[in-house]
Amino acid sequence: MLKNLYILTTNIAGLTIELDSAVNDLYNNHLELMHNVLSYILKLQNALTNKTFDKYKLEQKIIKAFESDLKHKCICRLAHQRLKRTLELANQFQLNIKKINNSL
Repeated sequence: MLKNLYILTTNIAGLTIELDSAVNDLYNNHLELMHNVLSYILKLQNALTNKTFDKYKLEQKIIKAFESDLKHKCICRLAHQRLKRTLELANQFQLNIKKINNSL
């Protein structure tokens, strides 16, 4: 779950910042975007698993993961596909995550 949250958050948020940005840039210069995307992805994960996860704890773990590899690139060749799949799933669960779609 944490790995999925990390990948989707960095890839989707990464689509809105500079193409070659790393997680260090996302965390230090686009923190609000990171928080927003993480919140939407977590909302989707809650719906997919029918569980409620502690956002604060997961966010702290993601930040720790960022710190372990500050130069890790935010986006990869699958980022657009991941965004599309995320939006499809959000639609399927009738989740309002328009802010992700509108910001890209």
